[in-house]
Amino acid sequence: MRKRLLALGLAGIMAASAALTGCSGSNGAAETKSEAAQTEGSEGGKTVITFWNGFTGSDKDTLEALVQKYNDTNDKNIEVQMNIMPWDSLYQKLATVLPVGEGPDILAFAP
Repeated sequence: MRKRLLALGLAGIMAASAALTGCSGSNGAAETKSEAAQTEGSEGGKTVITFWNGFTGSDKDTLEALVQKYNDTNDKNIEVQMNIMPWDSLYQKLATVLPVGEGPDILAFAP
């Protein structure tokens, strides 16, 4: 049951990001660092979404399968790059990148 809820939650997050990315238009406003990074890191117009989490246990395989399935089946030219790391490393990395306005597009973590 827990894996099913986790899978549904992740699928919802990915669907929402894909919808928001597809619906966003340019109104001449300045790009954020995240948008600039996506543009710079894109290959042939592909949008790359970074997803960090600390689920190194039994949920890891489920998350990897979901991300792989999404990357294989989406037709919006969007790729999710997932980075799984131990919780303590995740917290340290976040403490370093967030104050300077960088970091992942999607972050999943537990208290």
